[in-house]
Amino acid sequence: MREFPTENRIDTSFHSDSKVLPQIEAFVRDAVVRLIGTVPDEHLYNVFLVATEAANNAIVHGNKADGVSEFNFSIAWDSPLLWMQTKDNGAGFNPDELPDPTSPENLLSAGGRGIFLIKSFCEEFTVIHNGSHNIVTMALRLEL
Repeated sequence: MREFPTENRIDTSFHSDSKVLPQIEAFVRDAVVRLIGTVPDEHLYNVFLVATEAANNAIVHGNKADGVSEFNFSIAWDSPLLWMQTKDNGAGFNPDELPDPTSPENLLSAGGRGIFLIKSFCEEFTVIHNGSHNIVTMALRLEL
């Protein structure tokens, strides 16, 4: 996996409350326009899906939706990849150990689809725990 780009990058932070999800979508839309310009709606849908799933995981699983802790959200453009990264205060997890949401015993489970969806849409996906933070890095290919 390549490193998250240091140029053509926009960073921000949000409180760990699900009420910020519309703000995240607005941030992503504005960042994409600033970094890339006009993007077809079918690409934006995929970008929003990945961004909101990743942010929701940082809020709910990483920071326990405490409403006080913040998580970082970064977005960068390194054509043809749109990179996104979340950094939360979670204890760490191994995405390969998560239950398969497509297996029959998990089809009716309330959760467990976020990482599956993210991995389905992303060309690159990594999770690193640096001792105090989860850093989830994702890259979507956008053929413009």
